[in-house]
Amino acid sequence: MASGPPLRVLIAGGGVAGLEGALALRAVGGDAVELELLSPSDLFTYRPMLVAEPFGSGPDTGLDLARILEAANAGHICDALEAVEVDDRIAVTRGGERIGYGALLVALGARAVEAVPGALSFSGEAERAEFAQLLGALGRLGTRRLAFVVPPQASWSIAAYELALLTAAERDARRISGVEITVLTHEPSALDVFGAAATQLVAAKLDEAGIALRHSSAAERFEGRELHLADGEALGFDRVIALPRLEVPALPGLPQDEHGFLPTDDRMQVRGLDDVWAAGDATAFPIKQGGLAAQQADIAARAIAVRAGRDVEVQPFQPLLRAALITGETPDFMQAPVGEPGAAIASAGRAPWSPRAKLSAGYLGPYLAGLGTSAADAVFERQPARAPGGDEGAHDRAVQTLLIAADADAALGDFGAALGWLAVVEQLNLVIPTEYVVRRDDWRRRVDPDRDPDAAATRLDARFATAAEAISDLQRRLGWLREIEARTGGGMQSRLDRFEQGIEDLVGLSRRAGTLGPGR
Repeated sequence: MASGPPLRVLIAGGGVAGLEGALALRAVGGDAVELELLSPSDLFTYRPMLVAEPFGSGPDTGLDLARILEAANAGHICDALEAVEVDDRIAVTRGGERIGYGALLVALGARAVEAVPGALSFSGEAERAEFAQLLGALGRLGTRRLAFVVPPQASWSIAAYELALLTAAERDARRISGVEITVLTHEPSALDVFGAAATQLVAAKLDEAGIALRHSSAAERFEGRELHLADGEALGFDRVIALPRLEVPALPGLPQDEHGFLPTDDRMQVRGLDDVWAAGDATAFPIKQGGLAAQQADIAARAIAVRAGRDVEVQPFQPLLRAALITGETPDFMQAPVGEPGAAIASAGRAPWSPRAKLSAGYLGPYLAGLGTSAADAVFERQPARAPGGDEGAHDRAVQTLLIAADADAALGDFGAALGWLAVVEQLNLVIPTEYVVRRDDWRRRVDPDRDPDAAATRLDARFATAAEAISDLQRRLGWLREIEARTGGGMQSRLDRFEQGIEDLVGLSRRAGTLGPGR
């Protein structure tokens, strides 16, 4: 135990690196450190899972920051770092507060910036909402040829592959025809940083999903429904979704490169400064990824603990890439030491680390798993639906909308999906008509004639388990039916209008039931 007062450590940033640093510092620094975290939000955004949000799986990616900080015995200052007066060890906040520190850990993350002009940049909340709207129009005129782009400026590419695979899964599950999906990347092969095993696994997944892969292609801009490449070629697409590039805003007092990133040594100390460390996307390390951010934070925490007088070993940063690829089915897992692709591991469905989660982090990962589920699954938990209220007309139209979908799936022989629609009705505390109670029993027997009906009913497609997924599917069906109506003049217009009104009623009911976020 160190003698004297504890070292006051200020951690700037409330993302993966900041929280991993806080938990690690408490573990290795003990009572030799006093921790304060500087962050403008009272939520921790679980960014590794934001890719699932437009598909109805991410409204709960915000976790209570106070709860995590309590585990680290750390205080919270609700503000943002604006500048650092290193000679006086003063951090200046956006709100004008001056905070003294003994050690500073800069874990601010980075700001997403458009990399392919004209494309939809998959970055902030507004852009994710726009992508969700694009999914709602999938298959209609103008949304049949999609490209997911990894531009040369992107520092981590896995999200593009996940978005493409999840979109293909949506397309196939909803039986939408005529949608072509392409992944275009500057990489020499898919996720080549992981080596041949991962490249082959990802390529096989793309091929199985009917997704075209074009590698070694640098996209420059998207205009007039043409994606222009650096070599002068132009490719035709209806919509292009591109990963952003990252940059760090100016932080007076700290050394930064041309894009704002902080140079560090292999123990994560900011070069030229005695009392400042950095971890995560704000550093100049070229690969920006949550697992690497956590590794950097662990090393910085141990170095700061030594500064506080603790006898702990500090290892240099030896980056080990770990990634889970979300595909719409069981995730695939990949691991490789950076720069050693020959030592890579790629496994379909089995994680080479524990706990099994999207994020591999020494302290934050087990903490999130301790919430009662894996870190990747924690963000999917939702509260039970509440009674939606008293608009009986809206109730009836919403129920009829779901029953139409159930009957349509049953008519196609997809009895598991039909049962899923009835499960959504019950989740919203709506009432299934008597005749559908009888149909449900019949559909359960068709799912599995040799098992108890209740046991068979538990094996429903997870896509139909919540109102968000149900509404997303109904919106896709409506677009598909309107396209058929426009093509054939089949006289369905009035029925489709009633169907659309039922969907709008269902959205309102779901919001009152607490199963949809306000932005959906």
